[in-house]
Amino acid sequence: MTTPAPKGTAAPADAPFDPLDFPKDLLDAQLREATLYAELHALQAKLPWSREPHEGWAGDKERKRDGRPATVGWS
Repeated sequence: MTTPAPKGTAAPADAPFDPLDFPKDLLDAQLREATLYAELHALQAKLPWSREPHEGWAGDKERKRDGRPATVGWS
């Protein structure tokens, strides 16, 4: 079952198909989502790696694992 298009939004039958013709509300929603995603990752980059206080651990070069420094956690 398909949902009919809202009245007044149908393109003329003789108009060529444009694959880049997206509705403005969709473009606005995608821009808002991308902006929020970028803000979230900027905030996460500022936070300590652990939510709770942790003493960290040393790296292991044989297994190619990086260590983690001690952290006081989030406030």
